[in-house]
Amino acid sequence: MLSFPVRMVILNGFIVMWAFSSECIYGMFLRDVYNYDEGTLSLILAMNGVMVGVMQVAGVARKLFDYLGKHNVLMIGNFLLGAGMCGLSLIHFFPLHLLLFSVHIVGYSLADTAVSSLMSHYSPPELIGSSYGIVYAANN
Repeated sequence: MLSFPVRMVILNGFIVMWAFSSECIYGMFLRDVYNYDEGTLSLILAMNGVMVGVMQVAGVARKLFDYLGKHNVLMIGNFLLGAGMCGLSLIHFFPLHLLLFSVHIVGYSLADTAVSSLMSHYSPPELIGSSYGIVYAANN
């Protein structure tokens, strides 16, 4: 049986991935509202993909873990993810809209990295594999 903290991390991982899945329809939204072509949409999504890489691969998230702690980074990531989503639905001034999409992406990067880190922190060694399996199943 998975412990309560592990179940909460799994739930948070599911919510983070569900919120991130809105990116799938974001391109259609930009095309319909701002009349952008495929090249511009690809550039916008690619720039935010680079931002995810900088946050996760370049170690920015790891430095924040060391400075703030995993739990605080998860809270900040969840807040940024939610603030970005709310802003995207309410604000249509394009430069600010893109900034809020970037806030949404940074929140996802932080929260997703924190979920993986907290999963290994809370799971007993003999259940780490099954805990990660449940997280990835919930995310898909």
